[in-house]
Amino acid sequence: MRPDVPTRPPSPTDELYLALRRAYDFFNDRLFGGCLPPAMITLERGTAMGYLSPKRFARRNRPTEIISELALNAGFFGSQPVAEILSTMVHEQPHLWQEVHGKPSQRHHNAEWANKMESLGLIPSSTGYIGGLRHGDTVSHYIRRGGRFDLAWQELV
Repeated sequence: MRPDVPTRPPSPTDELYLALRRAYDFFNDRLFGGCLPPAMITLERGTAMGYLSPKRFARRNRPTEIISELALNAGFFGSQPVAEILSTMVHEQPHLWQEVHGKPSQRHHNAEWANKMESLGLIPSSTGYIGGLRHGDTVSHYIRRGGRFDLAWQELV
């Protein structure tokens, strides 16, 4: 930073995106052993709590480096517990893991993705509750109490 440019306190935007980046990096380290590439975290509004859009952006200064988008629905931030918001981020990370290390398929939530989710302590469910289908086009999840994600998010916050 140039010495003649005054510094300002972080803006609300800076604070939020820094917290989201820290959470992404924390879960990448704790739950994925640091194997996930960086993602562009965006805030959206709509009906889904979040989504992953693979290979969505090219970096201006490195156009051959293609970055995936991990979008979170900011409309839920005020009404959902922190664990649910963070679990949405982690729900999307296995999609990115699958793009890089697995075998993505036409079906967005397939068995490989479901197995990865379960290994993280997020249980795939088409209803968001016990007994829902574990893969398909529209799949949510619930948190396994005492599972890896449950312990990790509590450590983070």
